[in-house]
Amino acid sequence: MESEDKGGMLGLQVDHRGRLLESAIANVAIVDKEGRFRTPAFDEILAGTTVRRALALGGALRRRGLLTDLEVGAVTLGDALRAREMIGFGGGGAWPVRRLNGRPVGGGRPGPV
Repeated sequence: MESEDKGGMLGLQVDHRGRLLESAIANVAIVDKEGRFRTPAFDEILAGTTVRRALALGGALRRRGLLTDLEVGAVTLGDALRAREMIGFGGGGAWPVRRLNGRPVGGGRPGPV
């Protein structure tokens, strides 16, 4: 509701430590400035089929030089705000997250990943 009130489409859950969790309908991941694909750990959220498939395909993106590493672990809201790219995963698809808290992510355009 808060996201829609601010002109957004989907809200993201952040825990009490400032760690990103998931949206109401999707997993999320970032590509940080070092080229690492990072998604929140699945200990407190659903390990969605689509994001797990993205992790499995990530090796091909590493070989092409689009990613440097793949990580499942803590991702803070600050990490997401500084990310080169942010991606939502769900329902068998993936989409770019171009704005977060009203600020552009990675220049506000979809990235190569």
